Amino acid sequence: MSAAITNEVSFESLSFINSSRSLAAIDLSNNHLSSAIFPWLSNFSNSLVDPGLSFNQLQGSIPDALGKMTSLTNLQLSANQLEGGIPRSFGGM
Repeated sequence: MSAAITNEVSFESLSFINSSRSLAAIDLSNNHLSSAIFPWLSNFSNSLVDPGLSFNQLQGSIPDALGKMTSLTNLQLSANQLEGGIPRSFGGM
């Protein structure tokens, strides 16, 4: 399953996707999402291949848990307020 969700959706309105454990790609770019999205993404750690998170309001560092997502092949994080380096957990990708 893949989904493109734009038009400034809120994180809370994404709960309808929680029932789908087979989510492979989701484009959440341009939605003013905060870093609270990261724990939610871990619900799809075995299926999510391509999360688009560019042009949001993500702050802080990239969570180590994202690098441990076994199916992840592409991660779009441009145009956010992220700090620090790429976690070592991404080294195994």
